[in-house]
Amino acid sequence: MGGSEVKVLVAPAGARPSPARPSAWRRGRCRLYCGRDGLSVRSLGQVGALPEGELYACARCIAELERVIRGEAGRRLGAAGLCDHAKLEKRNGKSFCTKCTRQIYL
Repeated sequence: MGGSEVKVLVAPAGARPSPARPSAWRRGRCRLYCGRDGLSVRSLGQVGALPEGELYACARCIAELERVIRGEAGRRLGAAGLCDHAKLEKRNGKSFCTKCTRQIYL
C-alpha cells in the first residue's frame, strides 16, 4: 500500500455513513468545503491523504453534504425509472401518484 492511497469508508446501501471512531464536536478546521478554522467540527471518517488522517467538517458543510447526497439519490431514482410518489391526487375515491400515475394503496 503506497503512501498516496486514500482510505475510503463505504457504508452498506441504505445505511447512514459514520466515522470509524465516532467523535464528539471539537474546535478545529473544517476540511470539507469551507475551510474555516476555529469552528465546532466533527469527524466524518478517515482519509489517508490528509495529514491528520481524519476528515473534520462543520455543521453547515455536513448539511450541504447531506443535501448533495439526497439530490444524487433522487437523480438515481429518476434515472432508474423509480418514483417517490411525492404528490398524490384523488380520483373516484382512490389515491394516484401525479408523476407516474400509479394507484397508491394507503
